[in-house]
Amino acid sequence: MTDWLPRLQTALADRYSIDREIGRGGMSIVYLARDLPRNRFVALKVFRPDIAAVLGPDRFLDEIQVAAGLAHPHILPLFDSDVADGLLFYTMHYVEGTSSTATSSPKTFCSRQGIRSSATSASRARSERRTSREKRVRASSSEPWAT
Repeated sequence: MTDWLPRLQTALADRYSIDREIGRGGMSIVYLARDLPRNRFVALKVFRPDIAAVLGPDRFLDEIQVAAGLAHPHILPLFDSDVADGLLFYTMHYVEGTSSTATSSPKTFCSRQGIRSSATSASRARSERRTSREKRVRASSSEPWAT
């Protein structure tokens, strides 16, 4: 349990009921939560506030943007993302069972085709986001753009 978990639970009380921690990484913690309006379990990933204070939110926001732009049969869809009482989070489909890294051998989990496919999807999502951002900047700028 973290000292900010009660703050998160209070902020999300009308949307999610947090059950337990199911994963932890360098930047975030993942909880099993019930999406109350839809009555389903989700994986709720929260950007650790201690890391956010040092790195700022941009890295986690980029992760949300990339995850939302990915479309592949082996990648779980992003359901929701928001800020709750200053805590950045997003939710994804929850798959019951052990983690894929625990049940897969490195050879099957990291196949060349799987890595290539994921990298292509991520690259495409970043490129589309960058192109969209450039168009917005150009549209809002009074300066003519050199071609």
